[in-house]
Amino acid sequence: RGGSQSNAIRFAAWIEAQRRWAMTGTPTPQTISQNGLSNILGLMRFLQHDFFSPRLDGDKVWQNYIFKSWNEGNLAAFFRLRSILLLLMVRHTKDDIEELSPPNFCKTLSNMSQEEITAYNTLVCAIQSNLVTTGMEGKTSGKQDSLLHRRQAKHAREALRNVRLACSGGTQVVPTLTQKNWDATLDLLKM
Repeated sequence: RGGSQSNAIRFAAWIEAQRRWAMTGTPTPQTISQNGLSNILGLMRFLQHDFFSPRLDGDKVWQNYIFKSWNEGNLAAFFRLRSILLLLMVRHTKDDIEELSPPNFCKTLSNMSQEEITAYNTLVCAIQSNLVTTGMEGKTSGKQDSLLHRRQAKHAREALRNVRLACSGGTQVVPTLTQKNWDATLDLLKM
């Protein structure tokens, strides 16, 4: 079960302490997913609150009243989880911190090298080509392959990261186009 974060939480829970506290950014990443719920449960176990104690059937309570209901889309699970978290959490926003100075934004333009310009333009063209070719009507529209399709969210984020990387001088990308991809693109354009 779980990745390195949940393993680290489990390991930290073994450490004996009189008091425990945990600090996170937005309670946990992927809060609306099963992994997010598992991360929240891991944090609660780390805090060793009696409600989440396995010896008091905390696992069964979590499974029946939070996890199972959440996965069924039951709105009551949200309110149950929120009530539990409100008992254990202290929430602070940036406005709560008086000594935090306002951000100072400064825009700086920098010249890109020819390699950076080539890498950037190639990435942008690849993204634009994806959007154009997958938006075409025909026997096989390819809409499921579009970077705008929800199943391609991982690839869309990767493409955006690559464009940002090209803009910040952190790339040594040498753009290449295989003959196979060239031919496939030409075939799509002929449809």
